[in-house]
Amino acid sequence: MSTANVSLQGAVNSTGDPKALFFKVFTGEVLTAFDRKNVMETRHRIRNIQNQKSASFANTGQARGRIHVPGTEILGQNMQHNETVITVDDLLISDVFVADIYEAMNHYEVRRDYSHQLGEALARTFDKQVMRVAAKAAREDNKITDLPGGTTLYLGSSYTGKSDLDKAQDLADSFFTAHQTFIENDVDPSGCFALIRPDAYFRLVRNKDLLNVDWGGLGSYGMAELPMVAGIPLVVTNNLPQQDDSANTVSEVYVPGDGGNNVIRDGVDFISQKYSDDYTPLEAVIMKPEAVGTVKLIDLDLQSQFDIRRQGTLMVARMAVGHGVLRPECAIEVLASDAA
Repeated sequence: MSTANVSLQGAVNSTGDPKALFFKVFTGEVLTAFDRKNVMETRHRIRNIQNQKSASFANTGQARGRIHVPGTEILGQNMQHNETVITVDDLLISDVFVADIYEAMNHYEVRRDYSHQLGEALARTFDKQVMRVAAKAAREDNKITDLPGGTTLYLGSSYTGKSDLDKAQDLADSFFTAHQTFIENDVDPSGCFALIRPDAYFRLVRNKDLLNVDWGGLGSYGMAELPMVAGIPLVVTNNLPQQDDSANTVSEVYVPGDGGNNVIRDGVDFISQKYSDDYTPLEAVIMKPEAVGTVKLIDLDLQSQFDIRRQGTLMVARMAVGHGVLRPECAIEVLASDAA
């Protein structure tokens, strides 16, 4: 009896590892899912590093204008300098183990769905950490003594009890104040954007003054579209923090050795406690990309290996990154509370 010619769908040119192309498909699906869900990677400063645990970002002060006295020598002025060192955190991972026996019994293919889940998990966790740093930037002083620090705007303690229309108007007013604040602080507002949650976004959409074309409004009430307010583009996200992380505790341990008090639970994800603070009253963050920096030691990377001892395949998506505040004058937070 003749041996059948097996079509090696997963092998490159029918040679080598018979699963090579399958892993590439898995890798591509994870990368696609990450890019689709992530909103912050292109909206702040990222530096790739090798064989290091941290990177230094330069902080430079402003040059001063002055009056020259005729005949005196021009010797130059002293510029103020400082630095921000951002350290890489422990590995950020998302993992799944697929048992061969259960996969064989299953009537539908699960690995494609798992690859999407891994990519989305990393995108979500990455965004949650960067957005926390953006809010923290608005609360910090500048490392250059002559430059302004971050800004906090308050909507007032009565904000939560107002109607949706009044809330939308108060929030929209804060965006105009933020735009004005950037200009007053000599921060070019071009390139800035606002991070808001869906509930705040749809309140703004229902404020027809913002859509009124007679006033230069943008968007569509029927399509629930509002691209910007006060010249500030809106980025709608579920990952803007709204909890008190300052206790630095976890409400549920994922696995032994998960880090204990070194991690914080945010929804289904665990993030590093170094980004903790009280974000309970946070309604929005208006920022420029220069406000926050990330060092990236390991870019989004995928690993997959069959474990003979456990008769299944372990799939791991991972990144090695760290985040920090760069220019606090480029960050403004909006809080639903009175000033302390």
